[in-house]
Amino acid sequence: MFGSSLDAVDYQLGEVMGDKYIRIQSQLKVASAEIDNTTAKNIEDLKQEALMMISDNQRIIEEFCQMVA
Repeated sequence: MFGSSLDAVDYQLGEVMGDKYIRIQSQLKVASAEIDNTTAKNIEDLKQEALMMISDNQRIIEEFCQMVA
């Protein structure tokens, strides 16, 4: 639903910001993508997904922090 508009924003920011623009995106593997799913299990799954995303993108995150520091 949001894919094409997100891709358009990604393109536009890439054009404007150049190599100073970073986009990190992942697909949920375990957690539910339903916005109204506030069960304790799904919240815990979302936390685990976030930790995996950070771990998988650690180098990019560190480079970004150096760039803005």
